[in-house]
Amino acid sequence: MANCIDCGKEVDYRQKRCRGCYDKNRERKQTCLYCSALFKASPSQDRKYCSKKCEGLARSGKKNSFYGKHHTEETKKLISQATTGHKVNPATHRYFKKGETAGEKNNFWKGDEVGYAALHSWVRRHKPKPNVCECCKEKLPFDLANISGQYKRDVNDYEWVCRKCHMTKDKRNILVLSNLKQFRK
Repeated sequence: MANCIDCGKEVDYRQKRCRGCYDKNRERKQTCLYCSALFKASPSQDRKYCSKKCEGLARSGKKNSFYGKHHTEETKKLISQATTGHKVNPATHRYFKKGETAGEKNNFWKGDEVGYAALHSWVRRHKPKPNVCECCKEKLPFDLANISGQYKRDVNDYEWVCRKCHMTKDKRNILVLSNLKQFRK
């Protein structure tokens, strides 16, 4: 056995430092060149900025290497020739207008065979949330409750209710209270 060269803890004879000291020595604190924030970086990382955002902001405007420069007429002509005549193949690259593939027009539309979560998200999009619970008319509604118990794609089969009313309608609060009484005995 050997001892850590920093703190003196016992380490394997092949190691110089314990795990804690090794990690502390690996990370070094650096200052971001853009926002002056301190950040940690390992020696193998040659970082000058704390994030990609700071890096992008630091290279924008006058600090950009192409700032104030312009393409020559020859370069503009080459760019134009390279892009002229290229047509988008509609079979491989289609542009969809908004709403063109919404709802039943979508290839992945399942209709009434939809799952529980997807059906609830569909109802959330199509049934506006009221300011108060549709049952007690007092509290803010948080849950979408199914009225009939059959999960149909029908907006009128759902109602926005508060948590207490939802638990009461599903009779879950009775189950919870009975389970609590069992545990207290």
